[in-house]
Amino acid sequence: MERLHSIRKVLALLLPILIVVFVFAVGMPTFSFGQVMTGTKYSIESDSVNFGGASSTSTIFSIDDTMGEISSGYSASSKYALHAGFLQDDDIFISVAVSTTSLTMDSSIGGVTGGTSNGLVNINVLTDDSAGYSLYVRAEGNPAMSSVDDSIADYAPSGANPDFVFSVPSSQSRFAYTVEGAHTVSRFKDNGATCGTGSSNASDSCWDGLSTTNSLIGLGSGNTLPSGVSTALKFRVGVGSARNQTEGLYYATSTITAIAN
Repeated sequence: MERLHSIRKVLALLLPILIVVFVFAVGMPTFSFGQVMTGTKYSIESDSVNFGGASSTSTIFSIDDTMGEISSGYSASSKYALHAGFLQDDDIFISVAVSTTSLTMDSSIGGVTGGTSNGLVNINVLTDDSAGYSLYVRAEGNPAMSSVDDSIADYAPSGANPDFVFSVPSSQSRFAYTVEGAHTVSRFKDNGATCGTGSSNASDSCWDGLSTTNSLIGLGSGNTLPSGVSTALKFRVGVGSARNQTEGLYYATSTITAIAN
C-alpha cells in the first residue's frame, strides 16, 4: 500500500537586501486510526485474543494464520473501510519533518556586483515500510525562481550529471540545488572530482537545476525506525558580476514528496 507525504516550499529572493525565505505547507492523505494502547515509546493500533497460528512460506506462497479470531477480513462502504483482525492491519506509516518552516539564506546579493548565497533545509523521513521509501523534489515554475520583472535561470550542468563545482558565467545568474545524506541517490554521489560515479558525497558539490517533473534525490531500502533518516537539501543562488540582476523579490515554489516503496 502506497502512502505519500508532500511538502511545498516557497523561496523568496530579494536583491540586494534579503535573500531567501521558505514557507512550508503540508499536504497528505488523511486517515483515522483507533489506538487501543499507547505509551511514550509505542502505540498498539489493534489487539485480539487468539491461540496458535504461525507464519509459513514455500517457493510459491507465504501465509500468516491464526486460530481463535472470528469475523476477520476486509469490508468497506462509501463511508468506511474495516480491516477486521490483526492480520488485516497492514497499513504503512510514512511522515516527513523539516528543520525549519522559514529559511533565510546566508548572505545578501548585490544586483550590480553579483555574488552567491546559500540555504539549507534538513528533511527527515520516518517510515515503518520494510521496503523503504523514495524522496523526490520538483519545481512548480519554469524557471523555478522569478520576480515580477526578472528571473533567475535554473542551473544547467555542463553534462548529463550534476557539476562537481558550482559555476556561473559572469553575465548570467543561476539557481541550483544539491543533496547530502546517507540515502542520497547515486546521481549526487561523486569520486572526488566527478558526479554520478563513486560512493562519496562531498559537501557542497554536485549541483543540479530544478525541474517541473519529479527528480529522485533520496532512496531508502528499509524502515527508518525509530528516529528517521535525514537528507540535507541545499540551495545556492549565483549572480555573475556582469549580470546586472534586476532588484526585487524573487520567488521559487517547489514540492518535496516522500513515497513508501
